[in-house]
Amino acid sequence: MGRKLSRTVWLGLVGLLLLPPGATAAVEIAGLTHRDGTAVEADEVSGNSLFVVFSTWSPKCRDIVERVREIHGEWGGRARVFLVAFQEDAAAVDKFLSASPPPVEVLLDPDASFSKKHMITYLPSLLAVKDGSVAFRGKLPSNINPVLRPIYE
Repeated sequence: MGRKLSRTVWLGLVGLLLLPPGATAAVEIAGLTHRDGTAVEADEVSGNSLFVVFSTWSPKCRDIVERVREIHGEWGGRARVFLVAFQEDAAAVDKFLSASPPPVEVLLDPDASFSKKHMITYLPSLLAVKDGSVAFRGKLPSNINPVLRPIYE
């Protein structure tokens, strides 16, 4: 027997269908905070195209600032780029970034609710949104261009 969709899912799907041409759906941002602890508002991460890079400051992500710098340099003119710190507190993030701040805003996902909502299962990961819909979700590729060119060009 098929699964029933929750009322919330149905309302979300209907809402997407009712968007006027050219309008975009905002990425659900519940759970994200700024490094000062204030909640991120939907309009702060809205847009036609977004790249959200998920990371932690573990050894396997030690080059994340350089990788985000490359993404921003190549794709920043076509999409808003954010770095999301997975289950890190602001003090740890500030310490990590003090040597080399990224060119994009760093947001916190302290309880991983945002990451879970977007099914992030590997770090570092990339969530790419085009026209309000997820266009790519997965491990952050070492060379992002072959993944993004077919989607955004």
